[in-house]
Amino acid sequence: MEIDATLNRIKENTENMNTYMKGKLNIGVTNHFAKYHLPPILRDFQSAYPEIEFNIRSGWGKEISHLINTENIHIGFIRGDYEWAGSKYLLFKDPMCLFSRNEIDLHALPDYPRIDYQTGTVVNSLIESWWSDHYEIAPTIGMVVDSVEACKEMVIKGLGYALLPASMLEGSTDIFRVDLFDRHQTQVDIHTWMYYSEALLDTKIVSEFVDFVKKHNNKTRGVVR
Repeated sequence: MEIDATLNRIKENTENMNTYMKGKLNIGVTNHFAKYHLPPILRDFQSAYPEIEFNIRSGWGKEISHLINTENIHIGFIRGDYEWAGSKYLLFKDPMCLFSRNEIDLHALPDYPRIDYQTGTVVNSLIESWWSDHYEIAPTIGMVVDSVEACKEMVIKGLGYALLPASMLEGSTDIFRVDLFDRHQTQVDIHTWMYYSEALLDTKIVSEFVDFVKKHNNKTRGVVR
């Protein structure tokens, strides 16, 4: 297995010694990042290097974390902090917020119907931790949906409130929003990282992509996500 990996790396480096770079990038990405953030990065990178082939695998953060820890991908874009011995680069922070069609009395929040959704363990943990910081009784779950997108639409239709990343309803002026803070008055944020191995930076295609993402991210800082 190690010999095969070494031979593949030598082959990749040989193919990429000229300026007209070609080869394959194996990327793992969480579902939210794949939908909202990855396409413009790939579009711009492929515009500069049209011979690059992308192999994209999407899933929950835990799944992408496993893929990069087992060296099944070159680079991982992951929402949340997972165990990783390599390098990681912070792309952005996304505040967690309470969203509702109508204004809500936060003191009576356990009485309001909440819309829950399937998400990764990191977001679930943040939500549960915030709730336990402020309430001693369980929330009233009005419905459970299978995706954050479906949850967003239910909130817009006035079917309940939800605890969602700010980017999901950024710019919505007719939606009640409250940013979440923990018991220490620290804002509850989700971190989105680019995970990569320093050893793989010896491969030109990987090092070029990592540098490209960092530059791309610096250019788009301050843009509404």
